[in-house]
Amino acid sequence: MAAPKKAVAKDQGQEKGTGSPPEFTREQDLKALRDMLLIRRFEEKAGQLYGMGAIGGFAISTSGRKPSSSACR
Repeated sequence: MAAPKKAVAKDQGQEKGTGSPPEFTREQDLKALRDMLLIRRFEEKAGQLYGMGAIGGFAISTSGRKPSSSACR
């Protein structure tokens, strides 16, 4: 699951819509990194098994697009 955005209070001087990027806690950053690494390991293994013919169908890899695929979780 993607890390939820940290709510920024208006009394901290930042208002919604100012164009500044959302701020994340260290824990949220680490969770997003773990999610991306898990997705990478899964896709590498799935690609290996697909290449060996162990799984059928077709495979579409999101290799190189981990931030977008983890954000969609």
